[in-house]
Amino acid sequence: MANQFNKQKIVEYLNHRHLNDGGYFFARVEPSSGLDTWLAVKTLRLLDVWPDNPEKIVDYWEKENIKTINGLFFAIETFKDLGKSFKQSEKHFQLLSDFKSRYLGDRNNSWPSKTANPETVVLVTDLAEGELANLYYWVSTATDLKVAFDKKEVIKKVLGFENKNGGFGKIKGSQIASTFYALKIFRLLEHSIKQKVSIDYLNREWKKISYLEDYFWWIESMVMLGQEIDDTKKRVMSRFLELCQKDNGGFCRSRFIGIATIEDTYYAVSILKRLELI
Repeated sequence: MANQFNKQKIVEYLNHRHLNDGGYFFARVEPSSGLDTWLAVKTLRLLDVWPDNPEKIVDYWEKENIKTINGLFFAIETFKDLGKSFKQSEKHFQLLSDFKSRYLGDRNNSWPSKTANPETVVLVTDLAEGELANLYYWVSTATDLKVAFDKKEVIKKVLGFENKNGGFGKIKGSQIASTFYALKIFRLLEHSIKQKVSIDYLNREWKKISYLEDYFWWIESMVMLGQEIDDTKKRVMSRFLELCQKDNGGFCRSRFIGIATIEDTYYAVSILKRLELI
């Protein structure tokens, strides 16, 4: 497959969405989006490009009033991609505690501070609300901030989302996204799974894919499972990405959805890197 994707156009698309407040937003109006800021920086680094004015990006996050566990995750990941040290505060540890109390079934016990003995920290999870994305953000953030938790309990709860067909998900049954986040959590916690069953599930789901994010979750899941992507599937994804790229260099969710976003551009560049097309 020939390399037909213009790296510079993608970089220009992202640079044009870097706003005066230091962050990024695909709509090019302030305030910036934490998600778009993280994914813009991550995409530029995937392209081996440094963002303009990285100190402004740091200032954006330091001024941002982070109120959610996913926002905290986006901030930490941005700092990693910039090669900067994230400044921890008690507020960030409180966010972990609040998330645990709200989503992980521990409404009575408070989360220890960063000075507590990590051996006393036990995570009791209850995943009645939502799927696995926020749990992945929580596990990743707790790991980065060196907050100890019961890894076996997390693994046990994630396995509660596993279905006989090899995929993960409860609300609508197995979903590629939930399977992707389950694999991400297992990888973080160094837990192995029944690879062949999940691989068979993903291969069956391949024919149902119609959106860019599903191709991203699919290929990243297959990579985590140690699978090579055959040439036919590579050509399908390459053609799909051609149809999703807009004149401004960004990518949209599908050929029928005309607005390019930073999130979709990240998915596209990630796939292109896996296919060695950029």
